[in-house]
Amino acid sequence: MAEGVAAAELAVFSEDGSRLAVCSLDGELKVWSVATRTLVSRFTPEDARGGAIATASWSRVLPKHRKSGQKIAVAVSSKVVVWNAAKGREECVLSGVHSSGVSGLAWGPENCCLYSASEDKHVAVWDTKTWECNHKWKADKHGVKCISCHGDRDIVATAGRTIKLWNCDDYSLIKRFSGHATSVSSLIFIGDGLLISCARDDRVISLWSSEVKGSAAVASFTCEQEVSSCHVTVTMGTVHVVARTVEGVLHMFKYPLTNQIAAPISAHSTVQFTTGATSKGETPSPLPVLAVSLSSEGITVAHGSSLRPSIETLGWSECEGGRVCLVREKAAGLLLPGDGDTRTKNHKTQSRPVTVLGPGHMTSDGDHVTPCPGVELTSDPTAEAPLGSRMSGGGVASCREQGKNRVATAESLSRLLGQAVQSGDRSLLEEALRVRRENIIRQTLRRLPLSLILPLLRQLVRLLETCPSRGLELSLWVHHLLTQHSAYLITQPQLMAVLSSFYQVLETRSSVYNKLCRIHGKLGLMNIHDPEVAAEIVTQPLISATLGEEVLGHGESSEQSEGEELESDQSDSESDVAMDTEDHKHQDLT
Repeated sequence: MAEGVAAAELAVFSEDGSRLAVCSLDGELKVWSVATRTLVSRFTPEDARGGAIATASWSRVLPKHRKSGQKIAVAVSSKVVVWNAAKGREECVLSGVHSSGVSGLAWGPENCCLYSASEDKHVAVWDTKTWECNHKWKADKHGVKCISCHGDRDIVATAGRTIKLWNCDDYSLIKRFSGHATSVSSLIFIGDGLLISCARDDRVISLWSSEVKGSAAVASFTCEQEVSSCHVTVTMGTVHVVARTVEGVLHMFKYPLTNQIAAPISAHSTVQFTTGATSKGETPSPLPVLAVSLSSEGITVAHGSSLRPSIETLGWSECEGGRVCLVREKAAGLLLPGDGDTRTKNHKTQSRPVTVLGPGHMTSDGDHVTPCPGVELTSDPTAEAPLGSRMSGGGVASCREQGKNRVATAESLSRLLGQAVQSGDRSLLEEALRVRRENIIRQTLRRLPLSLILPLLRQLVRLLETCPSRGLELSLWVHHLLTQHSAYLITQPQLMAVLSSFYQVLETRSSVYNKLCRIHGKLGLMNIHDPEVAAEIVTQPLISATLGEEVLGHGESSEQSEGEELESDQSDSESDVAMDTEDHKHQDLT
């Protein structure tokens, strides 16, 4: 059974592996067909708009219920929304029972009931016929993080930091397991008395048995990185465990049910998906693994982008041989094709055309992206065209004329920006940051999920450090981001590290300004012979002060030269008088 795992952006296969549900950060749920690799249905719960879905769980596949279709339950805050993926409609909304957010969902045997675990320490039981809450009990001293139900027996397992088994007939406690240092993130039943679990920020997967005395694990599996989720299947008396790490690496384990292995079990092989190097010397980048489904034939993996995931099935023999690195080409188009083969459901809203912003290489075949009116771009869409063709009418004006009927919305831009921050795609981020209209920027940042605010601020500061010439463009985004989400940002302890680097950037830029002003003044003095330049310089305070000092020095030198001339004239007159006196004395003697 595919259990729902709480995550920022989660994906989960159905029990039979025929459907893939992807929950994006903006609260939209997309259902993909594994056989045809096409989008089957999509919808956004009303309360999930602008926020992520906490967890999701598929109903069990039963032959007698094939006509009604598979259902998927998603948790949105303290409510549970049930969606019929086959019919493309909402079944019901379950609310009014939990006082805190729902963190785990599980379907009972024969889909007779739905269990919901919450952070309010309680578990609720919902009747799938009337969709009413039949029972509610306290399952933990702290919040219940996840829940799993046995497929054939009325046994439920709940977990916070400790794992508890409950009898669903009278909701009495059967057994308790302990061993994880952090909260449990995934629980899966194996057979009658076996249970497997993994915890957050932990590299160990534990196997528990209800038939063995004691509360310790009977076996443990160790990974090289932290485990994000675990998946299990049993074939020919052997338990196959696949652990998905936070770095997207799959660790493969085998455990024979006939032998008891006390020592920790290491992975016999690892599988990782990467992109091929497009140029010489480029390092291949790993592809994120979204979801995993196991069967007797092999492993079905969904990897790549959550906008359009790549789904493939690997045989068990392909995953053998130590460390396996599978090179895959990056998806050429991330935007969805036309809506002809999909059914879209927006709860209590009217559908309207939405322009999805994205770089040119992301468009599907045959599509053409034109700039929207009123949105200024930093680069000319026809910049590669010859100058003559642009002068003759092939410039920006003609491109804007083509897009008069296209309206850019903050909703589409917020989705593009959220995907860019989540995936770390530089081209997507650059495309989103080209928008200059302040009202669109304000509305886009207001719709952005809170979990992406701090990562976006960190990327904006990094761009300011590496691209000084884009300060005017990026400062507009930083200003509105700090203004719109100041109440949230002051509660984040990581904010000081981000703002300290941002302050250093501003301090460095401002410290150079005075030096540039002095250089400008000295260059102006060199051009003082030009009357126009001289008139402009005199009007500037800094340069006029410099000129005043120069003129004052020149006046002092002129007064000094005049005094020297007066002293020389006086000495000359005194010498003339002395010469006349000598002449008179000489005449008297004669």
